[in-house]
Amino acid sequence: MWIFPAMVLAGALGGWAWGMIPAMLRNWFGASEILVSLMLVYVAQKVAAWMAFGPMKNPEGFGFPGSRNLQQYPAASNPELIAGTGAHWGVVAAALAVLATWFLISRHIRGFHIRAAGLAPRAARFAGVRPETLVAFCLGLSGACAGMAGLFEVSGPAGQITDSFGSGYGFTAIIVAFLGRLHPVGILLAGLLLALTYIGGELAQLTLQLPAATVQVFQGMLLFFLLGFDLLTRFRLQRRITA
Repeated sequence: MWIFPAMVLAGALGGWAWGMIPAMLRNWFGASEILVSLMLVYVAQKVAAWMAFGPMKNPEGFGFPGSRNLQQYPAASNPELIAGTGAHWGVVAAALAVLATWFLISRHIRGFHIRAAGLAPRAARFAGVRPETLVAFCLGLSGACAGMAGLFEVSGPAGQITDSFGSGYGFTAIIVAFLGRLHPVGILLAGLLLALTYIGGELAQLTLQLPAATVQVFQGMLLFFLLGFDLLTRFRLQRRITA
């Protein structure tokens, strides 16, 4: 009974530690947390591939990369809560995370400090807010949530760690955040929309024989048109005639 909760806690701690890397580089050296986080995506993929080929490689896997299938061990698996729906404990954790984040941002003083530091860092400093502390708090909390999400996926639908596990999730999260307008509920809806593109893309590959990159092209176009919409709502194009 304690193995799966311990795995969730370990996933949260691992994600927190990974999120503190860009936080420390941001606070100590002024590095861009966005660029550092994006570059760490490639590092995380290489670490997962090393684990799949090395320490966690299944000795009974006939030489194929990948860990043991956790679904074979009931105490360490994340089964469906309702058969046929695909919903597991990760769905429950995501719903609780949305509610907690909404309360934090909208109703808690820490959320006010976060919004103030994001909009006007210098003004927030005069109000007694320390942006460095908020950077560490936000990136650590985000990393913990991401670590739990990965653990729920590994112990649930994926079942094992492979060399291609989680490929592209970090960049998809950027599109989800922009589509959700940085609002917890909006991000939840945007995540469901992007999930439909993945499912529809897999069906399109099987039925229409479309390439796998079609989904990424569609997601990129979605982000491109969203950014264009934001630009055109703030600025208006005018035709200037010069003599």
